[in-house]
Amino acid sequence: DDEIRLVNDLSDVLLNLTSPLTVTVIGPFNSGKSTFINAMIEERILPENINPSTSMVCKIGYCNSHLKIQYIEKELKEFVDRNSSNYIPRTGDVLEIFHNNIFCEKDIVIVDTPGFNDPYMDDEETNNALKKADAVIYCMHISQANSRLDAEKIEYLQKNGITSIFFAIGFSDLLQNV
Repeated sequence: DDEIRLVNDLSDVLLNLTSPLTVTVIGPFNSGKSTFINAMIEERILPENINPSTSMVCKIGYCNSHLKIQYIEKELKEFVDRNSSNYIPRTGDVLEIFHNNIFCEKDIVIVDTPGFNDPYMDDEETNNALKKADAVIYCMHISQANSRLDAEKIEYLQKNGITSIFFAIGFSDLLQNV
């Protein structure tokens, strides 16, 4: 139901576009961005790890077949997951993934980003991905939700003309009853 509601909300933004709607998922590193996207497309394609793992911008679009990966020769998780022993840094690259999923079927492209304040990377990759965003899903870790970093980044988005901002709070299973 949440997925359908999000697709319907984003379709309002899509009505004013002539090209696919680009939904960029951002947030601090380890806020659950890749996990959230995997849940939206209903398959664990992107690497998920307790440590920061997404090393590059990944675009997910729609195709009729199960999975196609453009410009890649190795296993996806080894290529993208910096915790893999086979990982080779590739600054500035964008991985394009085409996948048969209901979310992207309506001419929507999902963009996963490395995130902000990653101790191993600067924010440049994420900021560059934002330049092409039509809408943003801002992921927050439940233990740090509504932090000063979040407030600064949301203000940054608004100052740069991004007004379609959706929020996702991850790791709610860590929240204990008070």
